[in-house]
Amino acid sequence: MLHMAHASCAHWLAAGNETHHQRGEWMIASVNTLLGFQESAMRHARSCMDLTMRYPDRMEDFDRAYAFEALARAHALAGDRSEAELYIRKAEEAGEAIEDEENREIFTSDLGSGDWYGMRQDGRD
Repeated sequence: MLHMAHASCAHWLAAGNETHHQRGEWMIASVNTLLGFQESAMRHARSCMDLTMRYPDRMEDFDRAYAFEALARAHALAGDRSEAELYIRKAEEAGEAIEDEENREIFTSDLGSGDWYGMRQDGRD
């Protein structure tokens, strides 16, 4: 799974643009988080957010929400509860701002699912 995420990102680095790179970093961060690799998850989540902030005109509204979600999960995995809660709130706010209803519902479902490493999606045990 991790090799596939890296391969996908490498492909998009060659054939895509900053948006594709951001999404590739999100995918790598997500897989590393799922596998419990804290350092790599955090590094790729931060890279995802950096690209999101550096190229805001190239991102869709959901890209911003997913960047916050990646940071929230990486911090949750690392046991940094206050940072995880901060980014969960930012992800929720960005998710509410997603204009397309279907994309908003997909994001909300993704945010509410998966492993939060002892934290619920709303930031409480």
